[in-house]
Amino acid sequence: MDTLESSVSDLDLALVFAEVAAVSDSRETRTRNLANACNTYLQLRNEPRIYSANDWQRVEIEARLRKLRSCLELLGETLA
Repeated sequence: MDTLESSVSDLDLALVFAEVAAVSDSRETRTRNLANACNTYLQLRNEPRIYSANDWQRVEIEARLRKLRSCLELLGETLA
């Protein structure tokens, strides 16, 4: 798996973390999964290799970043 595919996989996993946080009854589970999703978003949003990707890869990654940001904001996260 190349680094761009890894970024896509990381974003997909972060979306799962956000979904788990949204439905969890456990404060600990919600907090942990929300933190994992936020950390992934913050790490990848300015990742230089994304901008060296070809057009379709960049579009895919940017779409996932937008979706993750939207999910995090719905969960009350403030992202700078």
